[in-house]
Amino acid sequence: MNGDISEFVSHLTCRIREIAPAAPAHYTLTPDIDPDALSKELVSHLEEGMSFLHSLTGARDIVHYYMDKTALHLSEVTFRFLLKAGDTEEAKHYLQQLHAKYGAEKRWTILEKKYAAVFAEYGM
Repeated sequence: MNGDISEFVSHLTCRIREIAPAAPAHYTLTPDIDPDALSKELVSHLEEGMSFLHSLTGARDIVHYYMDKTALHLSEVTFRFLLKAGDTEEAKHYLQQLHAKYGAEKRWTILEKKYAAVFAEYGM
């Protein structure tokens, strides 16, 4: 990411169970399954998932989704998004959230250096 906030490249990756909690981890077809019941269940879970996806109206909604999960895999992008948008307080709060969750782990030292470099890019 070059520092620009690009709505058109915003992405979200999650399993159906994350956005439709009643959904199973996976769907299994067996000889004794009732295809109509499975279809009804699957459609219900897909509709719940689509409803969630329709609630995401921009990159900020995706950022907040990952912040709520204190997700590490997009944390640098999240910091860049927030800092580019001028939301320094929210970026600092997210750093505190991550530290509270991961600060006792050995890898925190590495993450802390990465985050400090990102903050430094924005004069902080």
